[in-house]
Amino acid sequence: MRENSIDLRLRSFDPIEYLSPELFDLIFQHLSPKELMNCSYVSRSWHEEIGNSQNMKRIKVFIYHHTQNELNESLSRLFLSERKYRNISVNLGTMMFDEKVEQIARESSVKYRNVKFSDAKLYNSLWPIEVIANTVRDSSLCNIQCNLECNSVECLTFLHLKHLTLYKNSENIDKLFIECHDLITFNYTEKDDVNDMRVIENLLMNNSGLKVLGLRIVKCSQALYKVVSKCKFKLERFSFYAYKLNARMQSDNQNLLCEFLENQKDCLEILNIDQWCGVNALKLIFNIETLNNLSFNINHKGETINYIHINSNPAINRIDISEMIETDSIVLSEVLKAVPNIMIYKTCLMQYNDMMILERHCPNLRELYVEEFSVMALPPYSDSFSKLTKFKSLDINTEIVMLIISKDEEKRGHFEELILACYTRMFCDVLSSIVN
Repeated sequence: MRENSIDLRLRSFDPIEYLSPELFDLIFQHLSPKELMNCSYVSRSWHEEIGNSQNMKRIKVFIYHHTQNELNESLSRLFLSERKYRNISVNLGTMMFDEKVEQIARESSVKYRNVKFSDAKLYNSLWPIEVIANTVRDSSLCNIQCNLECNSVECLTFLHLKHLTLYKNSENIDKLFIECHDLITFNYTEKDDVNDMRVIENLLMNNSGLKVLGLRIVKCSQALYKVVSKCKFKLERFSFYAYKLNARMQSDNQNLLCEFLENQKDCLEILNIDQWCGVNALKLIFNIETLNNLSFNINHKGETINYIHINSNPAINRIDISEMIETDSIVLSEVLKAVPNIMIYKTCLMQYNDMMILERHCPNLRELYVEEFSVMALPPYSDSFSKLTKFKSLDINTEIVMLIISKDEEKRGHFEELILACYTRMFCDVLSSIVN
C-alpha cells in the first residue's frame, strides 16, 4: 500500500509547480522548436508555461494556403490561441483578409513581436497593419501593395517598433513608417521605379539610436550616400548591397563611404560591402578597432594598385570575400597580413597562391569555406592548416582528390583529410539527390 501511494505521488508530481519560470526558460533553451511543441502537449500547465516562455520567439509560424477558406481558418486559430507567438510570417499571395478574421484579430489578445507579411494586396483596409501597429516590435513588409492613400491612415502609429524591413512595397505603405523615431534595426531595398528617397532619408535622419542598417540599392544614388555619411547614429552593423555585384562604386561615392567609416570607427563591429570600395576605404576599414566581422569585394576592376599598406587589425576574426580577381593577389596578401587572428574565412574562389598566402599569414584559422576550390597542388608540408576544424567547398578540383586518395592513409596530412571528407559529403549529396 505504501509503495502504491509513493507511486501515485510521483505520477502527480509536476516540476513546473516547484521550479521558477526563469529556470524552465533555461531548460527549454536546449530544446529544438519541434521538441518545445511536443512538450506543450504534456499537460495544461506545460502548455501555459511554454506559451508564456521567452522560447516562443524560436517557434516560427508560417501561414501560406491555397484557398481563402484555409487561410481564414488558420488565421482564426492563430488569433484565438492563448500562446504568445513572437514570430509570425503570413504569405497572402492573391488572397485577401476576410472581415470575420479581421474582427477576431482586433479582439485578439495575441501580442505580436516579430511579424512578416509578404505578397499581400490590401484593398478595403490596411489590416493587418492596423492590428499590429500598437504591439509589434519587429516588422518585415515584403511586396505589399495598397490602393489607399496614406492620408486615410494618418492615425496609425508604431510606438513600439524597433526593427523594420521595407522591401518592394507601394509608396503609401512605406510612408506609414516615416514618423518612426525609435528604430534599432532598419533594412531597406530601393525600388526600380522610384527615385523619391524622402522616406529613407527621413527614417535615417529621425532615428539617431539606430544600431543596424542594411541597404540594397538599385542605383547607387549619391544623395543617399550623403545622407548616410551625415547621420549622427553610431552603428554596430552596416550592410550595403548593390543589385549588380560586379558594379564598381563611383569615386564620389567612395569618398562619401570613407566619410561614413570615419564617423563610425569607434563602434562598427560588422561591415558588409559587396562592391569594390577603393583602396582608401579599405585602409580605413582596417583601422576600425571595434570591427570583428568583415565582408567585402576585392575585384578592383582595373583600378591601379601598386602597393597597399593596411594597418594590422587583430580584432577581425571573420572575413567573407564576395568577389575577387583570379590573377591578382596583391590586395589579398595585404589583407591577410592585417588579420593574423582570423578564425573564419569565406571566399568565392581559391587558387594555389591564395591558399599559400592564407596558410602563411593566418595560423589561427579554424573554419574555411570556399565556393570554388581551384587548387592544382597542396602545400608541400603535412602540418599545413593544423588548427583547421571545418572545411567546406561547393566545387573541388578532382585532380587534387585523386592525388590525396593515391597516398597511403598514414601519409595524409590533416588538411588533406578535411578535403577528402568534404568531397565525400558532396558525392553522397549528389547520389542522394539522384535517388530521390
